[in-house]
Amino acid sequence: MSKTPRADIAHAIVQQLSQAADASQVAQEIAAFLISEGREADLESIMRDVMRIQREHGTLEVDVQSARELDDTLLAEIAELVRQEFPAATRVVTSETVLPELVGGVRVVTADEQLDLSVRGKLDTFKRLTHGGNI
Repeated sequence: MSKTPRADIAHAIVQQLSQAADASQVAQEIAAFLISEGREADLESIMRDVMRIQREHGTLEVDVQSARELDDTLLAEIAELVRQEFPAATRVVTSETVLPELVGGVRVVTADEQLDLSVRGKLDTFKRLTHGGNI
């Protein structure tokens, strides 16, 4: 039995999301399908494909990662900066992920780009530059 191509799964997800009123129901169906097919490891790649397809249709999904929860005003400002950076996007959808290991600052992640302004990112860069990453 051949596996359903990842791109086909991503297109089906985009179609379901555009028609569904309940995104959590779609998420449960996707999870059930991937588990039944033994493809849990493909989830991240499939979701990147979904984000890429949505971007091609004008919707840009952005995950704003920070060490602490951000207030709505700051999230709105970040979304506006993203709109300016990606003028072809007719819609920007932001989600927030709290990652204490970032220490401070933010990381803005799209399907194919990442802007890392976190303290952790700056420390990692400093470490690579000063010690060749051997610490």
